[in-house]
Amino acid sequence: MNTPLLEQWRAGWEPALATWSRFTRLRDARLCQTSMEAAQEGLSGSFAVIRLVDQSVVVDLESVEQLGLQDYAVEILAHEIGHHVLAPASAADQFRLLARLRRSLPTLEAHAPLVANLYTDLYINDRLQRQAGLRMDDIYRRLEGHRKKPASSKIWLLYMRIYEQLWKLPKGDLGGGAATEAMDTDAWLGARLIRVYAKDWMDGTTRFATLLLPYLVEGQETSAEFQRMFDTRDAAEGCEPSGGQQIEPGELEEPIHPVHDRRISGLDETPPAEKPADQQTGQTREPYEYGEILKASGVKLSEEEIAIRYYRERALPHLISFP
Repeated sequence: MNTPLLEQWRAGWEPALATWSRFTRLRDARLCQTSMEAAQEGLSGSFAVIRLVDQSVVVDLESVEQLGLQDYAVEILAHEIGHHVLAPASAADQFRLLARLRRSLPTLEAHAPLVANLYTDLYINDRLQRQAGLRMDDIYRRLEGHRKKPASSKIWLLYMRIYEQLWKLPKGDLGGGAATEAMDTDAWLGARLIRVYAKDWMDGTTRFATLLLPYLVEGQETSAEFQRMFDTRDAAEGCEPSGGQQIEPGELEEPIHPVHDRRISGLDETPPAEKPADQQTGQTREPYEYGEILKASGVKLSEEEIAIRYYRERALPHLISFP
């Protein structure tokens, strides 16, 4: 049954694609009219989700209406499309992103999927707000207005302050009003990071993780506040984990806080020392780490299946055609 809301969101699909490029093409979004229908598509907790395996976008219109977001079809659809065309864009890059984050979050590796989502959202939303002129800030105002009580999570306050800094909004406009002076400084660094690494977002990954690390340590239970925006949860489910076992040179670099990155803070005007030639190329990760990255990305395989995939991929470069 076609409802006015469903038709409204269907009409928003092409304009949402066009915000990225007139050449952008994806299969039509799966617009579910009920949360039960959305759950059958693998969507739960959030009001929208992406699937990298078939480049799909799934939206729970019932949840959208409950949150008062029914008039933001283009904004929300364009955001989900951004995960397909900008970050992470592919299952391979999702594996790479999670691998770097896990190494930057010692003892808190379980938070890597959420941090990955928050990080990529910043790039997508900043581009849509500033370059496409979409109302991404209004979405956060709506979400904040639907809270039953003020946000208590320091991570949430920091995250909202980063957006307020990016878009030059008054403190508290999006919900970051209770942030301390120290959090304001971290938010400024976070906003600078997003602008500085906009063209090479993978390289800024570990810096963002290091920025969030102390907040994650203090508030491990408060990440639930982000669940309704967790649209890359299990994004790589069903994908072939090709290349996931290779360790990239960037993974082996010591994670640094943004304040120590002169491109971000501007504190050090001297040119960086030239890095020695990397000797780590070609390293492969251990089977356990490989399996944890696959699980974090949403790939659902048994331990035995993960081991088979791991050793099969290790063997492929050494196969000789016969006869």
